Amino acid sequence: MEDGAFEQAVDEFDAAIRLDPESAEAYGYRSYAYIALGKYDQAYADRRTGLRLIPDETEDYVGRAAAYFALGEYAQAIADYDAALRIDPENSLTYGYRAQAHIALGEYERAIADSDAALRIDPEYARAYGNRASAHMELGEFEQAIADYDAYLRIKPRHAIHYANRGVAKLATGDAQGSEQDFRKARMLGYEP
Repeated sequence: MEDGAFEQAVDEFDAAIRLDPESAEAYGYRSYAYIALGKYDQAYADRRTGLRLIPDETEDYVGRAAAYFALGEYAQAIADYDAALRIDPENSLTYGYRAQAHIALGEYERAIADSDAALRIDPEYARAYGNRASAHMELGEFEQAIADYDAYLRIKPRHAIHYANRGVAKLATGDAQGSEQDFRKARMLGYEP
């Protein structure tokens, strides 16, 4: 989607908010447009307003956490994901997002725990396998990373970067042939290092 479409969306939600300044939904949707435009401070402000209007809205916590994450404020993002999970502890997506914030902070064991929680809820949640694989890679646990990349690629077989990442893990375990096959597949799918 072009930036112009997101700018138009902001304009339309501005109009909706002028008509109903108490519409938490309009603030929420406008925040997504702001994130797409890289206007994270505005997205954060909209989610903060949404939480003022509806204090126990999981989506507003997750949306504000996404803005924090984009700003590199990972600890604040985790705090909002924590709040969202207190409201809805069965949301696999929120565990997946929080795992990414833990990875960004170098908290790999916590990322693995969140990925495990997400997969208990939704065993087909590809992002959770990808997050867990990334954490295992950072910990030097290459066999576990390979298993998670295998699971991810079973669900999303056309995701080139995970073939490349699995190729790195295979190389680290001494599987040069498997590594070369994965890199070849990644390049075939458009991966360029």
